[in-house]
Amino acid sequence: MASTASTVLKWCGNGELSALDLERIVQRLQQVDPVAEALDPSHFAAIQSQQAS
Repeated sequence: MASTASTVLKWCGNGELSALDLERIVQRLQQVDPVAEALDPSHFAAIQSQQAS
């Protein structure tokens, strides 16, 4: 039986997905989804800034 990699997502105290995990998910989506490919990465940078404060 082949083993598969497992992942654990991290959540902030406010219930939001951590900025790093959100960025990783978006990057994976952009690799396979033409709609996600068009997303502006600066939007997610703004989310990261809000989570840091």
